[in-house]
Amino acid sequence: MRLAGIVTVLGVLIGCQPSHRTKAADPLQPEGQRAATTRPASAHDEAITLDLDVSLDARQSVVWCATAQIAWAELGQRFGGAASLDPIHSNALRDAADDATSLAMNQFPREWVDQRKIVAEAGEFTQPWLSEVRAMVREKFGDDFETPLLDQLEASETPTDIATYSALHVLAPFKHVFPTRETTFGVGGDPNHASNGGMETSPIYHGFGIRRTSSPEGPELALAAAQVIIHWYTPPKRLLEVIGMSEGEPMEDAAADEVGYLVELKSTTSREHLLLARLGEPKSLRAAIANAMRRFRNPNTRSVNQANVLEQISREGRSIEESIALMQNLDLADRLGPFDEFLAPLLTIDAVRQYPSLLGRDFRSPEALRRYRLAMAGQSIRFSLNEKGASLESEAALGGLFGGGTRIFDFSNPFLVMLVHDDAPWPYFAAWVGDDTFLMLAPPEKQPDATEDPDL
Repeated sequence: MRLAGIVTVLGVLIGCQPSHRTKAADPLQPEGQRAATTRPASAHDEAITLDLDVSLDARQSVVWCATAQIAWAELGQRFGGAASLDPIHSNALRDAADDATSLAMNQFPREWVDQRKIVAEAGEFTQPWLSEVRAMVREKFGDDFETPLLDQLEASETPTDIATYSALHVLAPFKHVFPTRETTFGVGGDPNHASNGGMETSPIYHGFGIRRTSSPEGPELALAAAQVIIHWYTPPKRLLEVIGMSEGEPMEDAAADEVGYLVELKSTTSREHLLLARLGEPKSLRAAIANAMRRFRNPNTRSVNQANVLEQISREGRSIEESIALMQNLDLADRLGPFDEFLAPLLTIDAVRQYPSLLGRDFRSPEALRRYRLAMAGQSIRFSLNEKGASLESEAALGGLFGGGTRIFDFSNPFLVMLVHDDAPWPYFAAWVGDDTFLMLAPPEKQPDATEDPDL
């Protein structure tokens, strides 16, 4: 089965010079040596988008984070109203118009993230303002949190009169480390798939997961497996045909999609939810997120478990008071069964993207901003997912110038990964993993021989 996963980590700076990338110490660094992805940095940079309506028709990877929208909203709030830029009527500058619209229209209230994990400030760009922002970052995130975009804003040779800044830092470690595994990524997870009329050997990537059929059951494996919570599951069409279920019966959407499931990897950060979802072939990032959030907020597996518990309570003849107390204390989450499997690739996102198409645009509103012009625009994102958990560091800044059966949850095909705050209707981080841009190649000895079938 396939699942789509969204993860969003984003940092935004509105600036005109390239950011200098540095590698911060990652408390969730995976064990052992991991070969870095062979994709160039530019592939990560180009995956960042401001536009939730970006098409996912092509096989590609896309990353979105709310940091840009939070910084943009903070600017408007500081200067008296929703911020917007003058419209562009030239078709040649359509991308610039789309970026500006995405900033203004895709609103994301900062209340949708944990306030202990976000810094957002806007105002006149002065040394006291800059010192205050740096103090806030140190207080919330510690001295090790790097601020390359804020540094760039300070060091820019272009004078800056106003600025807005947003930083987000989230750690979601697993209490129990998952076993490491290798995985392919592509059609059916099959390391050998047809390409250009011939057979192409799929690379092997680092991953983690649970394989019940080949791993001995043990306490550590059981504890790790219990961290996988299934919120939504629909069997593939071929399984429905085997068990004789028609398209009009309860799992009808599975007949249309070959796959459909959403799982949560439970971390020690109780109010943050790390979700991975296989969603067939969504047309846009917005559609993928909306579909995943609908399934997350309206799970179909929990209701089944609840019905089973209610039936048991009815048979036991408990009183209403006893039944209510029992239901409140029960964990009704659906977890991996004795024969279920879970597999996901390690992800590493390290991206910076500038938006020169926005530079030089005059502010249209609010009135207090109409005398300013946008002078800096960009984003940075650093996100990782491995057997120890997920971590996210991001910045955002804007600068302006005056003037059934065995279930297999296998993420070795395109998927969505998200981070969403408890009770929030929308995630603050999302990534569509459509190709191997963010994956980490296993060492050469793990790669399959082109003349042999790899035994995974």
